[in-house]
Amino acid sequence: MILYRGIHKYIGNSIYYASQPKLKFGLFNNYIMCKSLDSCLFYKRRSKYTKVINLLEDYVQNIKKNTMYEYRRAKKEECYSSVISDLGLYRSFFGKFNLEKRNQENITLYELEINKENMIIRGAYNKENELLVTHCYLIDKELRTVILHTSSSIIYSDIDSHKRDEVGRANRMLHIDDMVYFKSNGFICYDMGGYAYNSSDRQLIGINNFKDSFGGELIEMSNYDNWLLIFAIRVKEMIKKVLK
Repeated sequence: MILYRGIHKYIGNSIYYASQPKLKFGLFNNYIMCKSLDSCLFYKRRSKYTKVINLLEDYVQNIKKNTMYEYRRAKKEECYSSVISDLGLYRSFFGKFNLEKRNQENITLYELEINKENMIIRGAYNKENELLVTHCYLIDKELRTVILHTSSSIIYSDIDSHKRDEVGRANRMLHIDDMVYFKSNGFICYDMGGYAYNSSDRQLIGINNFKDSFGGELIEMSNYDNWLLIFAIRVKEMIKKVLK
């Protein structure tokens, strides 16, 4: 089980990879990627699909040929990967990507600091030591599982097609390097962080195809949204409308 702490005092935390919601963890939490598929009192259940790769198996043989070609080409171009310990560097890099792709506010340095014990961030660089891609993982040391939490790259609108291809190769390389890194550190399960099952959205289908290129098993899990938090958010929105 992984506890991801929220930044607001009265808003619940997110709990990943629990067997099911439990009162002993508190009433004001949301549960993400639970193993249980059952309904649960006080919570709204939503199906959550993901792709998982068993690192104890010969996972490389299940990676598609084109992906391995891109991996080898990235290595030939002297791209490399490493752990990123500078949270400020990661926040700056991720923030630009998050604003451009999702139009969302950046994660705070405080949020990174309070969750860093359950988090590993890795990055891919080109031979000029330019950071191209980052992957942020949540780690469950007891289950020996890692979950891809966020993935970000340099902004596509700022680069030409040649650079975009380089970033794409670096991203594929980083995923495979990450698997090697985590396996060498005793982890046995690599979770791709979600899968848009039965989606008709072209962008999400493209992401699914990318994840499929690494092999793995598609599994169904559960997200449980706390009804008390849902109610509190709705009340807050109503108050805002009244005060306008």
